[in-house]
Amino acid sequence: MKKNAMKKAAAVLLILLMTFAAFGCGSKGDEEPPQDTDSNTAVTDTEDEGEEASDGEETIEEGTYDEAVKDDASDIDAGSYSAEDMQASFDFGFSVSRNFGMSAVLEKMSYKNLENLTGDLEERMNTGIKSSLGGSYDVFSSYEPEEEDDMDDLVLAAAMEGGEMESRYFEGGVYHLQSTGKYYQYLRFYTENFTKVDGESLQSVQSAVKKAMGITLSESRLKKAAEIAFENAKKTQDEYLLLEQKSIQGDGYTEKVTVALQGTTSEENESCYYLCAERERCYQ
Repeated sequence: MKKNAMKKAAAVLLILLMTFAAFGCGSKGDEEPPQDTDSNTAVTDTEDEGEEASDGEETIEEGTYDEAVKDDASDIDAGSYSAEDMQASFDFGFSVSRNFGMSAVLEKMSYKNLENLTGDLEERMNTGIKSSLGGSYDVFSSYEPEEEDDMDDLVLAAAMEGGEMESRYFEGGVYHLQSTGKYYQYLRFYTENFTKVDGESLQSVQSAVKKAMGITLSESRLKKAAEIAFENAKKTQDEYLLLEQKSIQGDGYTEKVTVALQGTTSEENESCYYLCAERERCYQ
């Protein structure tokens, strides 16, 4: 299965979302109000990224809970998702923690000389993986000063588990947008491929995304998303994407969080899904 092509497609989509829906880094009074009034991210502090957030912990002022979300996913009508559309918005109902295994990648860096950040990014990537998921990863970095679309400066580090494209994959770095004149730090995580929707695969996704990215997902809603993506990918013999994106206000930064689930069918008619989670910050 050609996961490199799937990853590229999802990455392009997320970059487009970042480019055309980029948020500003000014004061709270200068920020645009959220366009989606139905759901915003609940943000909590936790002592351990592997533990559930306890009741009564601090939530960021701009964040509210997903009032429309039902734990049993009974509010989701699978029939309303058209395979011909190729992608659709989906209410995963996720929450986001301030403390998570890969948080060092998003800690503020100096943007004066991005070409000098490759070593620092690799170190942060290695440290984060070791503290969250463990395993053997091939880590590499690169600096791209050339202009591409709206982006004119990019440094990144990437980590691939076992050197296999169908395994877990991290990418994080810093980029500059001409349109806003601002720098953005991002962290992106792809889970491995799963060929069936069952409790084992769903729990694996939940655990990895929570430990590494600090994003808590509902198993029932994740299951429903995977089933919809599977079914629609089979109908079209192509890829099908479900995604949700929210913005939160942190201490000195604005953050955009994206969860995207990709279903696809290979040339051998084998279906699979994987999840991509991304956190992107713009420091004030």
